[in-house]
Amino acid sequence: MKPILQQAWRAATLDRRAFGAWMFDSAANGDAALLVIAVAVIRWFTAVGLSFNVIGLISEVISTLASWVFLSAATWFVGTRLFDGSGDWQTVLRLHGLAYLPYALVVLTLLPIPLVGYIPLVITVWFLVAAVVATSVALSFGTKNAALSVLLGAAVVFVIRMLIGGTFGAVIQTIN
Repeated sequence: MKPILQQAWRAATLDRRAFGAWMFDSAANGDAALLVIAVAVIRWFTAVGLSFNVIGLISEVISTLASWVFLSAATWFVGTRLFDGSGDWQTVLRLHGLAYLPYALVVLTLLPIPLVGYIPLVITVWFLVAAVVATSVALSFGTKNAALSVLLGAAVVFVIRMLIGGTFGAVIQTIN
């Protein structure tokens, strides 16, 4: 397993040391972006199967990257402005990228197992918990403030994604 996947696995198991190892490594921003892109590709292929569509794949990657950036920025803004966290936006961005690995488990939805419909919910909660740990490490404050920062940031991203998603979806439909 490559070091990025080892770090991401450790982060997915909520190991604060995994996040701490990336905290001061600004060169890891690219690795975080690659991890987010890989997860977006996995999610897209799981959703569409063998019906390959380049526009759809690009749309998923852009949407996932935008969500990562917006959630990191919103979490950083809330954490530093409302809860006096200390840390920079790039650190939050990098550590949130490391928290994305649970989304790769969406492939489990392809298995004929009981309660398969709950897998996306479990994955999303798992990601959010990992993002709380990442935020706690990145902004140097407790779990309560990190959780509030992530939840408020996620609410902002949800609204932005709904606004942009409707517009972007209409454009994609026009192209197709």
